[in-house]
Amino acid sequence: MKITIKDLAEKAGVSKTAVSFAFNNPKRISKETYDRIMSIAREIGYSPDPVARILATRITQTIALLLPQTITETLESPYIAEMIRGIGSICEEKGLALTLLSPQEGIFTHTIQNAAVDGMIILGFDADSEVHELIGQRKMPYVAVDAGISDNYTTLTIDEVAISEEMMDHLIENGHKKICFGSLKALSRSLSSSDKSKTMEARLKGIYNSVQKHNMEHDIDQYF
Repeated sequence: MKITIKDLAEKAGVSKTAVSFAFNNPKRISKETYDRIMSIAREIGYSPDPVARILATRITQTIALLLPQTITETLESPYIAEMIRGIGSICEEKGLALTLLSPQEGIFTHTIQNAAVDGMIILGFDADSEVHELIGQRKMPYVAVDAGISDNYTTLTIDEVAISEEMMDHLIENGHKKICFGSLKALSRSLSSSDKSKTMEARLKGIYNSVQKHNMEHDIDQYF
């Protein structure tokens, strides 16, 4: 027969609440009580049921990082690996687990609806992405990274237009004339091209702002 929390509590001479604290919030009981409960748990082979705990507390102690592509594709980027390291270090410090989520067959609906997590960090989803609405339907707290500036959610992002303009200003003001802007994908001269990501559009807009500001539109082919 499966050993229950009641069996462990009776064996240790404590309440079921004390046993629950031992596994979920040890700071709520004395170290002596914690050590006795854990020792007897090992002795009788008790292991808490994580599904039952989640159902009872509605807390998973897990944070999800929602990725815009498959895990394999996303982890090819060293930038993402460093981000995961940073997020993971805080999760470890706070006693939380971190799980990576990616779209199931390219669809985010099931991924978000079925995620057993307490909150999400989402990466690279623009303000008009359905992801924001899907998470909102779950009333789940989340933070967006590289998602564009919006009043509708908490975001950590870069003002791509302003930073690109500042970098271009620096080059032009230091006398540089032949400047190349590199991208992982081919760029069209048209700022409205649907082939570019919104990040690339923002960066090109910042560069173009600088070109205009320095009255160098006639040399635009040197920059795009």
